[in-house]
Amino acid sequence: MSDAYPIISIIAGIISVFALFSASKYKGQREELEKQNKGRNEEVKREPIEKQVERLKSEIKKTEAKIENGQEVFSKLDKELKKISEELVPIDVGIYPPTFAFDDSEKLKERRFSS
Repeated sequence: MSDAYPIISIIAGIISVFALFSASKYKGQREELEKQNKGRNEEVKREPIEKQVERLKSEIKKTEAKIENGQEVFSKLDKELKKISEELVPIDVGIYPPTFAFDDSEKLKERRFSS
């Protein structure tokens, strides 16, 4: 029985530490939730729920309008990305697209792209 005492003491100590850790963790979460609840209660006192709902619906409409306006920009960027991606495939295998200096003639550029 005396051999089991140290093992039981260690297990009891580990359980105690775990219990204290869990209690402090949940205490912090509880305090945070109580703080949020208090803030929401004060918000309801300042502004009735109906007005909050109207305000939130208005914010949703504004956000949807921003998304709709952003779709055009997104589609333009997506097209550009696809063009660039098509150019990157040859670069991955070591074939680079032709580049020209400012002093290269237009005929040279035309000849390169016509063939």
